[in-house]
Amino acid sequence: MKRISLIVPCLNEEEAIPAFKQDIDRVFKECLEGYAPELIFVDDGSTDRSLEMIKKMAEHSPEVKFISFSRNFGKEAAIYAGLEAATGDYVAVMDVDLQDPPSLLPDMLKAIEKEGYDCAGTRRVTRQGEPLLRSFFARAFYKTIHQISDTRIVDGARDYKLMTRPVLEALLSLKEYNRFSKGLYEWVGFRTKWFEYENVERVAGETKWSFFKLFLYSIEGIVAFSTAPLALASIMGVLLSFISFLSIIILTVRELIWPHSAYGWTSLVCVFCMMGGIVLLCLGILGQYLAKTYTEVKKRPIYIARERSITFQLTLPMDTEPDFSIITPSYNYARYVKECIESVKNQEGVTFEHIIQDAGSTDGTLDILHSYPHLKLHVEKDSGMSEGINRGFRKARGKWVMWLNTDDRLLPGALAAVKAFADSRPDADIVYGAWGISSGRMERSNAP
Repeated sequence: MKRISLIVPCLNEEEAIPAFKQDIDRVFKECLEGYAPELIFVDDGSTDRSLEMIKKMAEHSPEVKFISFSRNFGKEAAIYAGLEAATGDYVAVMDVDLQDPPSLLPDMLKAIEKEGYDCAGTRRVTRQGEPLLRSFFARAFYKTIHQISDTRIVDGARDYKLMTRPVLEALLSLKEYNRFSKGLYEWVGFRTKWFEYENVERVAGETKWSFFKLFLYSIEGIVAFSTAPLALASIMGVLLSFISFLSIIILTVRELIWPHSAYGWTSLVCVFCMMGGIVLLCLGILGQYLAKTYTEVKKRPIYIARERSITFQLTLPMDTEPDFSIITPSYNYARYVKECIESVKNQEGVTFEHIIQDAGSTDGTLDILHSYPHLKLHVEKDSGMSEGINRGFRKARGKWVMWLNTDDRLLPGALAAVKAFADSRPDADIVYGAWGISSGRMERSNAP
C-alpha cells in the first residue's frame, strides 16, 4: 500500500486541528481508500493546547506523528522539518486551517500517477475575504518578481503541493537558512500541474500573517531570487553621477555668461537631501543582501526540535561526513530486509548512513522500508542490483563506503571493529573482511 505524507505546520491552531483531522479521514476513506496517510504535525512553538491535542490524536491514531520546536522558527522551518521527516511515496504540504482543500488531493494524485507529472500545485484565483490593501500588494509582489527574477513564481501560488520523492529530495538538498518555499518549488523544476480554486475562509482561529510580516516575507522572496535591486542601486548611482556632471557643466557655463547667477542655498539643501536619501536607499539594498549572507555563513540549524514522535537518531546533517555509507540493493526481499536493517541500526561507536536502492519491490518490501525514517530510500524501477550499487556509490557521503546485501547481516560491533582496523592502516584504500554473515568489500570514498 502506498503512503501519502501530509506535512501540517501549526502555530496556535487548537481550534482548527480537530476539523482538519476529521476532513482528512473523510477524504482518505471515501476517495483514497488504497493509500495510507501519514500526518506529520509540526508545532512551531505554539502557546495554546495545539501540541497537547496532537499528542492525544497520536495515542489513538498511529498515522499521526509530530515535531515540536523549541521556539517559533517560522512556517518555512516547519515545512523543511516536515519534509525531512516524511517517509511516504508522495508528500504534500497543507495548512491546518483548511484553506487548502483536502478534497483536491485525489485529483492531484491522479495528475502524478496517471498523467506523468512530478508535482501537483495549487493556486488561488480569487482573494475574496482578504483586506483590499493586502490583495493589492500581493498582486504587486507577483508582478514585480516576474519582472526581476528568472524563477517564475505563479501568481496566487500556495504552499499546498503534492510531490514525488525526487522532488522532495531536490528540496531537501537546498540547505539555505533564509527560505522562500514558493520560489524553491519553482527553482528545482520538475513537471507541475496547477489546480485552481477560489479562496476558502479559515475553518477556525485567526491568521498569524500580519501585513508587516507578509511585507517582510515578500522582501525575503525578492532577495532570495533576484539580484535586480543591486543592479538598480548601481544604475541609480551611475545616473546620479551623470546628472551631477551635467549640472556642473551647465552651472559653469551659466556663471560665465551671467556672472553671480549660481547661488541659492535652498536648492542646494534639497539636492543634498535627495542625494543622501538615495545613498541610504542603496546602502539599505546592499545591507539586505549582506544580512542574508551573514545569516547563511553562520550555518545555524534551520530549526531545533524540543520534542518529537519521530526518531532521527541515525540522521546526520548534510554537511556532516559519517564514518560509513552502507549501500543495500533490494528487490522483493520482504523476508530478509528487516533483519538486515536492524543489524545495521544496532551498530554502536560509529556514525553511518544507510542507503537503500530498491528496484521497485512488489512484495511488501517497500512497506517495511518506509517504517524506518532514518533510511535514505531511493526507488528506481528495474534498475538491477549492479546499477543500484553504482547509484548508491554516487550518493554516498561516508569516509568509507561498503555494500551489504539484503539477505546479509552485520555482526554486533562489526562496524566499530572495521573502523578501528581501517584507521590503523591509513595507506589502505580497500579493505576486505568477514564482518557479517558473508565476507564483503569496503572502499575509501576518495579511492580511485
